Amino acid sequence: MLARLRPWIALLCLAAPAGAQALGVKTLEEARARDARVSFSADSARRARAVLENPPPVALERAVAAFALGTARSTLDLARLEALVVEGLGQERRAALFALGELGPAGLDVLERQSARLEEELGDSLVVAYLVAEQRGASDVGVRLERLASAAVPAAIWARAALSHRAGERAGALTPALLLHQELRWRAAQAYGFIDGERWSKVRLRELAREPAFTARVVLGASETLFAPVLKAHLVQALAGAELPGALELAAALLPRELTLACVAGEWKPRDAAEWRRLLDALARARTERSAKELCQRAFLEVPEVETQAGILLLRGGGDLPWKWVADRLVAGTQDEREALVLALGERGQRELAADLAELSVARPELGLEGPALVALLRLGHEPAEDALHALVRDADGARLAAGVRALVPALHDARVRKYALRTRERTDLEPALELELAIGLAAHGDRAARLRVRGELPSAPPGPARLAAIEALARGADPTDLEVLARLFPLESDLEANRALALALLAGKDPVVRPVLQAALWGDEWTVSVLAGGLFVALAGPTALLDELDAAPLDVTESDLRRVGFALGEWGGQPALDELLRRRPESDPAVQGAVLGLLSARALLPTKPEARPGSGGAKPAAKPGAKPAAPKAPAGKGTRPAASPTGGAGKPRGKLPKRGG
Repeated sequence: MLARLRPWIALLCLAAPAGAQALGVKTLEEARARDARVSFSADSARRARAVLENPPPVALERAVAAFALGTARSTLDLARLEALVVEGLGQERRAALFALGELGPAGLDVLERQSARLEEELGDSLVVAYLVAEQRGASDVGVRLERLASAAVPAAIWARAALSHRAGERAGALTPALLLHQELRWRAAQAYGFIDGERWSKVRLRELAREPAFTARVVLGASETLFAPVLKAHLVQALAGAELPGALELAAALLPRELTLACVAGEWKPRDAAEWRRLLDALARARTERSAKELCQRAFLEVPEVETQAGILLLRGGGDLPWKWVADRLVAGTQDEREALVLALGERGQRELAADLAELSVARPELGLEGPALVALLRLGHEPAEDALHALVRDADGARLAAGVRALVPALHDARVRKYALRTRERTDLEPALELELAIGLAAHGDRAARLRVRGELPSAPPGPARLAAIEALARGADPTDLEVLARLFPLESDLEANRALALALLAGKDPVVRPVLQAALWGDEWTVSVLAGGLFVALAGPTALLDELDAAPLDVTESDLRRVGFALGEWGGQPALDELLRRRPESDPAVQGAVLGLLSARALLPTKPEARPGSGGAKPAAKPGAKPAAPKAPAGKGTRPAASPTGGAGKPRGKLPKRGG
């Protein structure tokens, strides 16, 4: 039975290598249709050979490289592949067997020589390798399979399935091994060959760039570093109109007070419970709930679907909340809700709550709140909690330890909590998943050892919340090594959230690989996204980058497109960018007209103090003593966040967020 399950286990364990996701197809028909897009060249094996000279730490990356050795149909790698078949580990052995099959007649002798060694443990992969060799021109494969099918060996079942498959019947028990071969072939093409005749990264990037929701969320997510008054004006316009992916999340980070005032005044509010939920999630991630207490209060009182979520944020942010409601939810809520409420008490910082919380955690042990309560009490300055938490991370095991670690991770921004997390990490008996969760949390807060651990795990991490958290952890304060790991992973075959996080990290690191996404946003139809993408071009490479984009505009652009991109150039590049544009184009050109409007709009938004004026390309030039202030230039760097409301448009101040549709 175990022998029959091994190929399925192999498929389940096929975690994502660079640029791929977990198993992409479920049937042989789907796999073969996908395989029509795959091709290789002699360079594929050369590149794989170079990788294996310094084998990567991730087993699957080694397996994919080993498979790619067989794609060039060269005999140069026969000895290496035979050695991997004999001495390799896990997936490497199967990949080497399939690679020998890909070599056709040249690999058949090695398969025969090693068949006795492989028939029991890898009989399914051996048989598939025979079938692949036959497809690549090897003869007498049918005879070999018939001999194997009639022998009293474990591989006979696979050989009989292969013979049936050759006769046009379903593959039956051999299906998992055939799918595994197809998956390795697809991944080898992604890493070393071609998809649709092009490198995989180009194909996938083009697919991503065609998704307006993805490009919008990348641009909005990266725009936080742009000059604040101009950025806020664009956010005001975006929130007033149709829903723009990513705008609400960015506003929650930058405009929590303005959102609150507009909601209280009845000028703006989320459309439905789902949008309320997104807003509250964004406030929680940005940790801006203290500036949006009235907004959370309104959600708590008026939107039953988000009552608990809003209550947790009110508790965290110091808002008014009946203790009776908290006490009731601590008993009647789900375990996740109870733990979040207790941790919110610690975040609130109201020391007088410590006694009630300590009493509750002792009186109601069945609630399972020991770990979260100790973390919250530590943050509230409750001295007995220090010794109790130390004992927990030192002595607890099983569910108690797991609950304690889960409580530590959300509070790692507090240095007092990180001290206990580091003590927990010293234990040698942590479950791997628990150890990784702790490492991801510590990596997000700059711990070097944790970042090293996450770098090693990320390339083989399957899709899901843990992979996304690992990407976001490395993206925070990423150094060149972190960026190299993230760049090798981008773009993923699926998982838009992870691709977005990768794109944001690479944009912050000024990696040009994300340029196609910015170009698609720049020349897209959505005004706000296009103009903010223009700001990011200026931030990454100065106004010249945007001038070059205008010079190399797509063939199908309209005057409206040119005017919009010109507006971005004037708004973010300032007077010097307009002057350079005038040297290239006449005054009647739509791009010049847009640039003049953009410059006027940016000037209208400048703070009144000269020293707060932005400089070109994100820098703030120092004025010479006695010199007149320079003409305003649109910055790409992070600006201040004035208390006054931003203005929208050229010289038209807006004191409040406008009503939707206004």
